[in-house]
Amino acid sequence: MSDALTIEEAIEEFLYDTGSKKQDRTRRTYQTALNHFKTFLERSQVPLHRPVSVLTIKHGAEFGTWLVNSHFGANKVKPTTLRTYLTGVYRFYRFLLLRAYADISYIELERLHEEYGEYGRIKRRLPRHVDDEVIEAIIASARRVAPATGDTPAARRQELRRLRNIALIETLRSTGARVGELANLRRGDLEYNRRRARVRAESTKGVSERYVYFDGKAWAALTAYLQARADGGGGRALSEYPVFARHSRNAGRQVLPLSTWSIQKVVRRLGQQADRIDTHITPHAFRHWFATRMQRSTGNLAVTQDALGHRSPETTRIYARVDDKEIQQAHKEAFEEK
Repeated sequence: MSDALTIEEAIEEFLYDTGSKKQDRTRRTYQTALNHFKTFLERSQVPLHRPVSVLTIKHGAEFGTWLVNSHFGANKVKPTTLRTYLTGVYRFYRFLLLRAYADISYIELERLHEEYGEYGRIKRRLPRHVDDEVIEAIIASARRVAPATGDTPAARRQELRRLRNIALIETLRSTGARVGELANLRRGDLEYNRRRARVRAESTKGVSERYVYFDGKAWAALTAYLQARADGGGGRALSEYPVFARHSRNAGRQVLPLSTWSIQKVVRRLGQQADRIDTHITPHAFRHWFATRMQRSTGNLAVTQDALGHRSPETTRIYARVDDKEIQQAHKEAFEEK
């Protein structure tokens, strides 16, 4: 969870993450719901510029009461409209849980669902499954960019962006790390002899640490990028440099960390350039893909949970979706005659 992310920014990220252009109507509906939620927060003395980590399940529960009793008041609202608004806020809280942006437990989310259920049935949706072909298309999109030529500062920045994007996409694929964890990663967190990195997740209960691991392709892409940067000098320890940096004219000679939003934009742009019809892809989709692949390979939910840095196996179970074909095959093996 990143304390730098505000409530307003988290809502914007959620709305972007809602879906592709085919789901613009859903996004607009949720935007209306969250506009009501923002009004409620401001009237509850919770400014939208505050860190999203201040949000609790209590805010969500009180929003339902406020929406019915205070906001709409004597004005009649269709039950379907009310349920739609509550569904939008519920899914926003689920988004906060999955991204670890707020200190919310799976049990608390279930309780919110039950409380909202008093107003009618609240729809729940599984995360969109991302298959291997999508991940491969995004990686190919990054790798087919031609190397920059020339010795000008602009050409050097262009080449560093190319190498960084390859390293970033391969890291997302290989590690299952959160976007905020990658944005906060420093060179001192890398362990070259074990091909792993120490990442940190902050919450109101403190800071938790874990290791994420790189495969050969990801590690090679990362080391190639860092070698091309040639960091050092200026009285700054090498260990303090960010792993993923900005390479823009505005940054100048400074080595500034890439923000979470910038990482989102990089992935989005590569998705738009990929050879696929549905180009709506986010960094978090890599995390879902990683969880499913890890669970399918190991069959061990505890290993997958620790690899993702989840506190609760229920959260991991949301991520690690079992493919329908696997269920069908398991059923066949269990019940059909040999």
